[in-house]
Amino acid sequence: MAVRFGGNGFYNYHVFFATQAAVRLTFVCKSRPKIFDSLSEALCWILINNHKLPYVLHLLDDFLIITPPSTPPSLGLSTLVQVFNELGVPLSKEKTLGPCTSIEFLGITLDSISFQASLPSEKVQRISLLLSNYLLADRCTKQQLLALLDHLNYAIRIIPQGKSFLSHLLSKVTTIPSLHDKVTLDEGCKMEMHLWQQFLSSWNGISFFSNDYISQPEDIQLYTDAAPSIGFGGYYSGRWFASEWPPEFSHLAQQSDSPSSTLFEIYPVIIAAILWGHEWCSELAPSTSAFNPAIHPSLSDISAHTPDSLIYTLKKSKTVQFGRSCPIYIFRLNSFISAFEPISEYVLSRYANSSSPQEPLFLTENGKMATRLWFNKHFLKVLSASGISPEHYSLHSFRIGAATSAASAGISDETIRVMGRWSSEAYRLYIHNNLNDLHQAQAHISSFKPLGVF
Repeated sequence: MAVRFGGNGFYNYHVFFATQAAVRLTFVCKSRPKIFDSLSEALCWILINNHKLPYVLHLLDDFLIITPPSTPPSLGLSTLVQVFNELGVPLSKEKTLGPCTSIEFLGITLDSISFQASLPSEKVQRISLLLSNYLLADRCTKQQLLALLDHLNYAIRIIPQGKSFLSHLLSKVTTIPSLHDKVTLDEGCKMEMHLWQQFLSSWNGISFFSNDYISQPEDIQLYTDAAPSIGFGGYYSGRWFASEWPPEFSHLAQQSDSPSSTLFEIYPVIIAAILWGHEWCSELAPSTSAFNPAIHPSLSDISAHTPDSLIYTLKKSKTVQFGRSCPIYIFRLNSFISAFEPISEYVLSRYANSSSPQEPLFLTENGKMATRLWFNKHFLKVLSASGISPEHYSLHSFRIGAATSAASAGISDETIRVMGRWSSEAYRLYIHNNLNDLHQAQAHISSFKPLGVF
């Protein structure tokens, strides 16, 4: 730019300054990550709220879009490309992948068919080679040890249990002030490196998607306790068990190395799981008020299938193994118990009130996410208000009633199993036969005449 200064007397001085403005964020710019993150957050908000994409993730300028199986596969990518073009956001064609069921994101391969996350074999081999080199050394610089920890932290993304094998290395590196100072690799450091090396040699780099949703004991009224000198017990929703320790435990106590207290604590938990584990399902109502759209029912889980049917995408349940989603079809029925009409009206009214697809599917009177504890409380109130004693009913009564009604209606066992999403013969335990059914069965058998009998 040109700047003119008025000089003294008869002289005028012209001073010219030339400046260069970068049209792109340079790599050394300290505010670059924050600017990228703010822009990406705004783009995510637009895709989720304005274009109703249910799951959009990003790390700086890397985006990942996940759509449920009930939607067209290309919907997510085509919507993102359209929005980015309208806003003038450039896309790298070389780094744009999909739609597909297996994709690499941030160096990790995600597979939505097998529900696995995996590290490439070359990265596992690289980490193993680094560990071998460090095990041969007695010292290294702080910068070198931080580089090793960076690789191990990367592996923890796939297998979080490995975090337990980093505590000594992390505490060691924090005591060194300068990046170029030497760190002595003592026995504790070598032990953790040996554990990691042994772990990587037997691990195939694959981890299943795990359900990180944890129910609180007070939500489902489940408690266990153990006293090594006496016995153990457990309580669950009005039912309980108590017993002395089996003979095997007394033999263990007589040994020089007495068993860990964890063994005594876990034993009643296993007994409780054997007795009541089949009842611990939370398919439609979670047990905690902390909402997570990745695992809890959301508005986006309900979608139209045909003019006379809906699809509810069940994300996780006890019968859906390894986190695979399961479609549940809701048909329009010529019956007063048809769920098609009220569910359709409910979802439309929520969207009419500007609800986001990622909001909870069910809400309380205060607009918060409906939990299983809230639903159970209101369920018992409705029974009492209807003149029905709630003493003999629980949330599991819905599955029992559905299986029993289906069997009474003459629906085949296989269809009952499919409708209830049972993967074994356990569904038979839910069918309760009343006296009329048994009477009719005996009458039907007695009226049957085998061949040769007159």
